[in-house]
Amino acid sequence: MDSYQVDGLIFDFDGVLVDTAEDIASAANRVLQQYGMSAVPVGIVRRYIGGGAEALMRRVLPEAPEARLREATALFKTKYGECYDVQTSLYPGVEEVLEHYLAAGKRMAIATNKGEHLTEGLIRKLGVHGYFGLVIGPESVAHRKPDPEAVELILKHWRVGPERTLLIGDTADDILAGKAAGTVTVGALYGYGAERDIRGARPDLVIRSMRELPGLIS
Repeated sequence: MDSYQVDGLIFDFDGVLVDTAEDIASAANRVLQQYGMSAVPVGIVRRYIGGGAEALMRRVLPEAPEARLREATALFKTKYGECYDVQTSLYPGVEEVLEHYLAAGKRMAIATNKGEHLTEGLIRKLGVHGYFGLVIGPESVAHRKPDPEAVELILKHWRVGPERTLLIGDTADDILAGKAAGTVTVGALYGYGAERDIRGARPDLVIRSMRELPGLIS
């Protein structure tokens, strides 16, 4: 196995650092309830996560016209803002791995399609905000992942080369964004993305638990 030495680590958020599925499903089902529709099981919503609120609503309401999707997306954002921190938790091993890389002097950032204020709120509530010098969400870029803009913005801020930077994500879009930016990529198979899709994007490494990461990356 190749050995990778990196100076910085860029993490996706939902499905990599935190399990947000319960709260996202709660908000999505409140939207469906508003429209008199049946609730969707958490397990299905979990597969729909990725790409932001609008993408989620398109999956939950596949036959809805554009006007209804815009309305539903705005409603979801309101409902999710009311419950986003109720059941969300860190994945096992996340805090110890972040502490490991902090002690090793590595820079860490988050590149997510989730709103920055929600991401900031969660990392503060979960006690891990001190590990991240930068959080880049959709408010800071013109193009979301798989476009590499968020990753490139972090690299520019750090003034480091992509070849010594790691991108950890749980969807093909994350991996494609990292590859387009030139980073080393790690597919998190424990998250929300389908394993076949992640592997199809050809990440440099894959992990089934965050705890595996320090054994792969110097």
